[in-house]
Amino acid sequence: MEIDLHGFNHQQAVEETENFILMEYKYADEVKIITGNSKQLQDKIIEMLDKHGFRWYIPSWNLGVIMCSY
Repeated sequence: MEIDLHGFNHQQAVEETENFILMEYKYADEVKIITGNSKQLQDKIIEMLDKHGFRWYIPSWNLGVIMCSY
């Protein structure tokens, strides 16, 4: 399961990701969040994930992705 945030501004991206994660995390062991290489956006997404208690990591082979699980 994945969400691609290309084309969203940062506020929209965080809102869309939060809605997606909260609706879909029950159905997948891991969710791929495609952020692109924006460190600012990744920090905002990570802050939201931490708020909800999700585990996450950024794989060393693709720095434009956050992998998330509960």
